[in-house]
Amino acid sequence: MSHPLPKDSAPFLQRLPTNLPIAYTLWLISLGLAVADFFFGRIFAVALAQLAGLGYWQVSFIDRLSVLLFGLAGAVLVILTEHWYRTGLAKRLLWSRFVKISAWQVGLILAGMLAAPLTGS
Repeated sequence: MSHPLPKDSAPFLQRLPTNLPIAYTLWLISLGLAVADFFFGRIFAVALAQLAGLGYWQVSFIDRLSVLLFGLAGAVLVILTEHWYRTGLAKRLLWSRFVKISAWQVGLILAGMLAAPLTGS
């Protein structure tokens, strides 16, 4: 005996943006990008310091400071992103929020990848 679907049931693709497991999957992707941002952001900060002509000790300080700052920013980003994605479900803004966060994250990764060859890192 099969049960008929309710008349107000939406097709799967329309329900997809309101699916909590999808939100947490996107959050895990953002978490992975945040880890990559940590490393590439550090490379980018050191490359900028070297291009500015700073000495060894200043570059070393910038390197250690970037570890602290990118670590703190990553922790905050992970917490706020989870909340932002979860609250975006009800508003059907999950995908646009994911694209906004991911664009910044991929931009920082690309900046680190492009800056490293300029300094020989």
